[in-house]
Amino acid sequence: MFHKINLQIHFLLFFLVPLFSFSVGCAGWRDTSKVERSYNQKNFESNSDSRKRKNFESWSSLPEDKIDPNSYRASSGPKILDFSGVQKKRSYFNSSNLILPLPQTSVPATTRNFDDDLRNKGLSTAIRNHLNILDYQDPNKILPMGSQQIPVRRIISTLRAFLDLLNQELSTEEFARQIEDRFEFIQTGKGSDLEALFTGYYTPVIAASKTRSPKFNYPIYKKPYQLSKNRLFVRHRPPGKSYATLKFIDGPNYTREDIDGFKALQDSGLEIAWLQNEMERYFLHIQGSGILEFPNGERQGVQFAGTNGYSYQSVGKHMLKEGALSPSQGSMQGIKKHFTERPQDIPKYLYKNKRYIFFEFSDGTPRGSSGTPVIANRSIATDTSIYPQGGLAFISSKKPVLNASGEIAKWEPFTRFVINQDTGSAIKGLGRVDLYFGIGKQAGQLAGRYMQKGNLYFLLLKDKPLEFSKNSKIIIPVR
Repeated sequence: MFHKINLQIHFLLFFLVPLFSFSVGCAGWRDTSKVERSYNQKNFESNSDSRKRKNFESWSSLPEDKIDPNSYRASSGPKILDFSGVQKKRSYFNSSNLILPLPQTSVPATTRNFDDDLRNKGLSTAIRNHLNILDYQDPNKILPMGSQQIPVRRIISTLRAFLDLLNQELSTEEFARQIEDRFEFIQTGKGSDLEALFTGYYTPVIAASKTRSPKFNYPIYKKPYQLSKNRLFVRHRPPGKSYATLKFIDGPNYTREDIDGFKALQDSGLEIAWLQNEMERYFLHIQGSGILEFPNGERQGVQFAGTNGYSYQSVGKHMLKEGALSPSQGSMQGIKKHFTERPQDIPKYLYKNKRYIFFEFSDGTPRGSSGTPVIANRSIATDTSIYPQGGLAFISSKKPVLNASGEIAKWEPFTRFVINQDTGSAIKGLGRVDLYFGIGKQAGQLAGRYMQKGNLYFLLLKDKPLEFSKNSKIIIPVR
């Protein structure tokens, strides 16, 4: 009797196992053509019950895009190292490559006296701030300097040596002599003149509310755990297996239009504050951090917490290209004025920049991408895939002078020591420098109009030669 029952069980298993495998395979089947078309559907109506039920906290996070921009003894004075031939993507080179001597050159006349238009105000603070960060880094960590590489200890020794000169309170002549004797100069920029384009940024103070109201109706969001519009089931058959399994893939991420136009994140619990108008919100995204001022007088800092993964597109460039703005109107103030007078143009141009910034609360101290507090008129942002964070630099350009109405009365030439402490999605390439102007309205008036050509020199304490790649146009000194 037992033997008979055992045969029946084997007989049932013989038919049930293939049937189960077939069912799993069918469950995993899908029509890929329909999935591809679903990517382009926009179904984010503001009153959608299904959208409001989305549990953003339960989805896994996606990786961010890589943002959300940080010594040799000379026999005859300072040298100029030319970065004009450097490409952003630097190739690695063999140390046996040819090393060439630097031709005898001199520091340009504009830098000989090393005059600082701010009389070194705030410079020591900026240097100490960054040394506090670098002291926690591996001194052998490699940082980019054009197509070359330098260790963190080289930046540290440069900053400490320069801070020591500042603390000695030397005469102008002795200070200049010490700079020429102890430091090498690396001139950067584009073109035959090695010019750099200088722009400005600042920390805005913006009226805000902790709750939504008719007056405050434009939210800023913290970063959601799920950034894509949808998650899809796809069939996956492991190699060598006869059965199929199901797994998830993520569709395209939410764009600016999805979030602000179709309200994809509304009522999701991600709102951290509400602002008064669309343009204040947009330029908060551009600056990357700000200070919120609530109706009761309380202030709260907010800072960059992540992006939706899209690259930055300049709205001003699109408007100039289509003739909506003239070159003289291309400042932050000009763009704001255009949209105030023609609010119907906001979706047309703002949504061209798909990149979206998410925020988190901060202590209100403006900080660069390195985590270092930035100092007004002393901190710059560059492309940190080319230039080292914490690098000591000397700039020569023109600065705006405002009249009583907050308009630019004139431009004055200036030279100044600065520290490379920040970066930005729009600050790319050899010839781009963003100068930090500080906090508040006046800083915004200066930064929003600032666009000038100038020169940028990085300083390194003389110690030992850098290697030279025969595929590069950089000329490097040797002992």
